[in-house]
Amino acid sequence: MVDLELYRVFCTVAKCGSLSKAARELFVSQPAVSQSIKQLENQLGVPLFMRTCKGIELSESGKLIIADVEHAMELLDGAENILRRQR
Repeated sequence: MVDLELYRVFCTVAKCGSLSKAARELFVSQPAVSQSIKQLENQLGVPLFMRTCKGIELSESGKLIIADVEHAMELLDGAENILRRQR
């Protein structure tokens, strides 16, 4: 089972188009973001990003899953918000 935080990092990198921008948004170091992406790619067995001279962009595998992962993250955030409101 893959750590959900790795998927959150994946979504942030995809949105930002840069490891360093994602790191700033997540309040972590750039190497931590890079390590999280490598860990997720290793666990899934596919590259999720292609490194380019302009930054980083989704690979074909990344493009296949980004919409579903973003939707799953939204659902989890919504569920957490429901529980917070109940407290």
